[in-house]
Parts: sequence; structure tokens; C-alpha cells
Amino acid sequence: MNLERLQDLTIKRFEDTSKGQQEITQKLSSLLGATTLPKRLENQPEMKEFLNIDKNLKELILVYEGIHRWKSISQLETIERLEKMQKEIGVIIELINKEQNK
Repeated sequence: MNLERLQDLTIKRFEDTSKGQQEITQKLSSLLGATTLPKRLENQPEMKEFLNIDKNLKELILVYEGIHRWKSISQLETIERLEKMQKEIGVIIELINKEQNK
């Protein structure tokens, strides 16, 4: 039961993290536009000034930083849960082997 609980928690956290990353990516897209936008704006100074992307750089950097921090924490938590699951599986295998040797 403990193994199943860890598996369920790992799947739920993965789904939550994926949803959060999608929301952050959408936020970035609304602040920056397509990755090709800065290049396309080089010949459109009026549009570049209107969008004022440079003004949003501080927020963009913080959002990117948030994505990386979130991903790092999520991966560390996943590794920890997978290691616990591996131990649980080892215990289960041990119990099965003991039962077979009776």
C-alpha cells in the first residue's frame, strides 16, 4: 500500500508540475511573444517602442528564474520519491522470496 501511495503521489505531483509549467509558459508568451519577435522588431522601431519589451525584462527574468527553481525542486522531490519506491519494491521482493522459500 505504501508503494502504491508513493506512485500515486509521484503521478499527481508530475501532473501538477506540468500544469504549473504550462501556466508559466503562457505568462511568458504573453510578456514576450514568439521567440522570433525581437528579431522581427529590429526593422519596426515604432512597434518595438509600443510593445516596450525592454520594460518587461525584469519580470521575464524573474519568471524564467521561477520556472527553473520550480523544475529543480520538482525533480529533487521526484528523485526522493523514486528512491523510496525502490526501497519499498526491495522489501516486497524480499517478502516474496521468503514466502517462496517456505
